[in-house]
Amino acid sequence: MSFSRSVIIRVTNEAIWFNDTMSVFLIDTNLPVGEFRFVEGRSVFWEVDMISYHKDTSNLTIRIINYRPADVDEFLNQRPKAEVKFLSFTEIYWPAFNADLSFFKKTAFTSLLTEKMPLAGTESTFNTVHIKADIAFNKVRFGTGFVAFDYKFLWSGEKTEVKILNGHILPEFEFIKTYFSKHFNSRTFQVLLVVTKSGRTTEKIVATSVQIDQIKDVAIETMKFIRMERLKKLPTYIKEINKSLFTANDIFDPFDKNFLGTYQMTQKELFDQVMKWDDIRNKKQLEYLSGYLHESSEKIRFTLTPKFGFLFVAHGERMIHYIWEMLNTNATYIWGFDKGIMDDKKQLIKMEEAISFIRNNGRDSYVRNVSPYDNILFRRIMHKGARSQLVDHFPRWRHEVNEAIV
Repeated sequence: MSFSRSVIIRVTNEAIWFNDTMSVFLIDTNLPVGEFRFVEGRSVFWEVDMISYHKDTSNLTIRIINYRPADVDEFLNQRPKAEVKFLSFTEIYWPAFNADLSFFKKTAFTSLLTEKMPLAGTESTFNTVHIKADIAFNKVRFGTGFVAFDYKFLWSGEKTEVKILNGHILPEFEFIKTYFSKHFNSRTFQVLLVVTKSGRTTEKIVATSVQIDQIKDVAIETMKFIRMERLKKLPTYIKEINKSLFTANDIFDPFDKNFLGTYQMTQKELFDQVMKWDDIRNKKQLEYLSGYLHESSEKIRFTLTPKFGFLFVAHGERMIHYIWEMLNTNATYIWGFDKGIMDDKKQLIKMEEAISFIRNNGRDSYVRNVSPYDNILFRRIMHKGARSQLVDHFPRWRHEVNEAIV
């Protein structure tokens, strides 16, 4: 084999290839077989210098000088002039080498490593290296269409800003980046850096990350989750609003404008997210009211005190009914308004007054002191046996609710 030039090799988990027909089994190299695996989703080519060849043992010693050569066409044309039975690697540059590994034990490579950057030939001043890095989510910055972080390359005295492009990313994600680490179950994400450099000057950086690519699929769900978590703790801006009934926009508009951009959460999304909360005792009742009785053309309104709850609207033959169901309480409250006697705006005013009274004085006090108007029907339906593990009392509750819709 000629030693007057470098050659291109292709690396797999079975062998090292010099062309499409000649190879050396991986077990016939000085690499620690069993302590690592090469990536399998792409082809791995390296440009190597042939350092020495021992004719008696057919042992070829090589040094990798380019871990991502731009031109590999010569690989198919290479024709060895001597048989190679054993391949010895020397001076492996770990930051570039491990970018092509899917699994490794670094300690197994200790005797082969060097801290010197490889040079991709003497005729070119440019060198391309691959680096695999783990970056903490709390160290990144979110912008319009990218994630950015600072990284210090070994050849540079200062940190360099690195950007990973993703058209789905918004600056507002800056406020929820800690939740991405929860989604991926890791405080860090992995980045593959393909760096073109000249001497100590970094000319070009191409950065990719599987996790950052996936943010487009989880960002909206993450924002929904954060909104719901805030509701559990009753945000300050909600406490300062002097009202008892809220639409989805009432709840989230101030939060969205200040933190999470223009994404709107619909009333159905809000309901569905609440249904995912743990230990909702009256989930059957809520799902029935939402899915069967609530008029689809009407807005669902929400109460935050004394407990989080929903105010549904059901249209009967004679009346329009407002049905209030709070989480994990033992009763359903139903108000009925004769159609045509009072418009929707006035009905909501009456509902605001009733729920405000309950918020300030308690539910039992309201039931004792309620003075029904001639055109308003009020009924409280208890969840009998709500905690029973033996008898399903839901059918009886459903019958009583349907009986109240007139």
